[in-house]
Amino acid sequence: MSLTAAAGTARYRFVVEYVGTAFVGWQRQTSLPERLTLQDVVEDALSQLTKAPVPTFVSSRTDSGVHAYGNVFHADLPLRVRSGREVPWECLTVVAGTNHYLRRITEPLSPVRIRSVERVPSNFHARFDAVSRSYMYRIVDQSREETAFGRGRTWNVPERLDHEAMAEAAALLVGKHDFSSFRGGSCQANSPVKSLDSLRVARVPAKRLLSLPLHSDGAPCVESDLRRAAAELNAAYPHAEDAAIASPSTEIVVTARAPSFIHHQIRNIVGALRQVGRGRLSLEQFRSVRDTRSRDEASRRGCAMAPAHGLYLTSVAYGPPKLPAAANEHMG
Repeated sequence: MSLTAAAGTARYRFVVEYVGTAFVGWQRQTSLPERLTLQDVVEDALSQLTKAPVPTFVSSRTDSGVHAYGNVFHADLPLRVRSGREVPWECLTVVAGTNHYLRRITEPLSPVRIRSVERVPSNFHARFDAVSRSYMYRIVDQSREETAFGRGRTWNVPERLDHEAMAEAAALLVGKHDFSSFRGGSCQANSPVKSLDSLRVARVPAKRLLSLPLHSDGAPCVESDLRRAAAELNAAYPHAEDAAIASPSTEIVVTARAPSFIHHQIRNIVGALRQVGRGRLSLEQFRSVRDTRSRDEASRRGCAMAPAHGLYLTSVAYGPPKLPAAANEHMG
């Protein structure tokens, strides 16, 4: 793997959104080439555009069924010949052309779209230069049936969940901890110790998730909107019964931000928070699950992993460029 762009190419940063339902995750499955991945379709589209093989390097290798509003990858595109000389691709052309081929490739499947493209220094790396990653998990409680538009996009659970208790429990995980109790069995990370910058839980109107303000990179500002949305809902229904507050028009949203995560960390955390929300774990018992540093003990207490289809990678943040960036263009 080359950390810098090769001669005759220019490096670009892509922000991509997708519904992960039809894919077995981002990373290509070399042992199972018949299983379609997001890396397969994105590299196919870029290769059709440039008429050359184009490897991609992604910030976050999302699992099978996980969605994204703003995953980031970089790729080195071969220079194109214009008026007898080699020049870099224009960013807007890359967006339009790649999306044209993505539509042709993924039309029968789940949608995949490039949100924006920009030129970056030749030593930029989508994974190693990321300073934080933000995720969102969507839960619809008191719901046994998925809605037509929510199918494969939310975790529907039959019981009423106490989102305020879940928020209190979530606060116990913020900071630097050993997350062995929330670690996936196939995790290959060197250490289970991670620093969780933010973990929040709120009940919000479901329709608000369709009209959230956007970060500069095009990802929804979910965390900044949660408190306002919850306050509006509580003001609108100050004396509502449980059934009204937990109607299908609301969702419980869990948001998390950290420099990096271990495998299945968020989904295992959400599974444990559900146990708190349904009254099966007290705050002290939840703290004990954290402190035992044992995934087996967490499972024994009913903390099953939440399904993949409720999870969204919302954004990836980067610090200032290591070298002055080339002029860039953003998709409007």
